[in-house]
Amino acid sequence: VLYGSYSTGFKSGGFNQRLLAGPATFDGPDPFDEEEVESFEGGIKFQNETLRANLAAFHSNYTDIQISGQPPNSIATETFNGGEAKITGVEFEATWTPNRNILVDFSAGYQDARYTDLVGAEGLLLTEEDELVYTPEFTAALGLSYLHEMGANGDLRFRGDIFTSDDIHFEPDNSTASFEDGYTTLDLSATYLSPSDYSLTVGVNNVTDEEYLVSGDANTALVYDVGIFSRERNFYVAFKKDF
Repeated sequence: VLYGSYSTGFKSGGFNQRLLAGPATFDGPDPFDEEEVESFEGGIKFQNETLRANLAAFHSNYTDIQISGQPPNSIATETFNGGEAKITGVEFEATWTPNRNILVDFSAGYQDARYTDLVGAEGLLLTEEDELVYTPEFTAALGLSYLHEMGANGDLRFRGDIFTSDDIHFEPDNSTASFEDGYTTLDLSATYLSPSDYSLTVGVNNVTDEEYLVSGDANTALVYDVGIFSRERNFYVAFKKDF
């Protein structure tokens, strides 16, 4: 099946909530306008008895893109309408079930995200070479599930998931103090599926105890760098009952 789509959207405007102007110069909160996006997508979908696969290509144009950053010599983060940007990429995902006991799923994505015009964000000292925040160039995921059937005693399902991501910037000016250079994680689980409509899962996330940033903030005026790291290796138990 071939398909194509066109859509538009927006992110509402607002006001910068931190007021830094003195009483003599204050003339109201500093506003910023809405952000608009125009998106195109096309692709192909395929499915047979054992395989389902989707391939898509997309392109998005942003105007008046909202950029939040810290102007020089300011202690506050402010939001500006920073001009224009575009994101172009491809995504692939597939699910394969060679038999009733094995399931393999895979997905991968590539995106080229960049500013094309920075009129309006001069105060943030950005360049068109800076990468957009939270937009890794490449990501991929692979999952494998095996179902062990035990007849009237229920079933056991074993699953493993691997996820990998390219580098991620958390500040618009691509500060090296607020940057993740990529990571790979592994999750494992085992689930007992009871014939009595309940399940019990034990698992471990981040098996290799990978340490990576999921968010960050750098403030040059106050001279601090803050990073929020992922959860370390953690174990869990989950019970589910269907009624």
